[in-house]
Amino acid sequence: MHSVKLESILLTVAILAPVEIFAQSLETVPPGFIISGNQIIDPAKGSKVRFWWGYNETDPSELFFVVSARAKGYVGIGFNNRGGMKGADMVLGWITSNGTVIFEDRFGNTDFSAPVVDKEQNVKLEMAKENATHTMFAWTRPAKTSDTSGQDLQINNEMIEVLWAYTDEDPVGAPVMHTERGHMQLNLVEKHPTLGKP
Repeated sequence: MHSVKLESILLTVAILAPVEIFAQSLETVPPGFIISGNQIIDPAKGSKVRFWWGYNETDPSELFFVVSARAKGYVGIGFNNRGGMKGADMVLGWITSNGTVIFEDRFGNTDFSAPVVDKEQNVKLEMAKENATHTMFAWTRPAKTSDTSGQDLQINNEMIEVLWAYTDEDPVGAPVMHTERGHMQLNLVEKHPTLGKP
């Protein structure tokens, strides 16, 4: 899998997804990011969620992520060293009917309840888009955060569980039970210029 410029991967999204999805988002994405991997992370459940990962070319300590889901509610991505939601470092985002973007750094306190808002927000939303079929978010975060609460996973050159979840409708108030969820093992920095070195 070759590293590619972020602009190329977003153009690919625009071509592959129906209803001319997100092509107009290119000017909102910061330049200089390298996408080093991508994966459909729900192959057994309809192949509706694709996830990209990479890094800032000028500051590789900053990681970059994109998720696109065929869903109209919230989309969640989490990182954990185990398969469950307990202890997961997560982001959860949705776009309301009036266009308001909600995107939060969250933490899984248990396996069976909605993740709580992280005490320290260590993610930066770079782009949010929704059309008639898909919801898409792009965000950055440090590979090694300064979070002292223990609610962030420090990302190293190893396989981790990447959790995903989505709903078909926006939550009203607190996030509701997911429509679908799952997880897949991925190494997010294997091709990173510094973190990927043995």
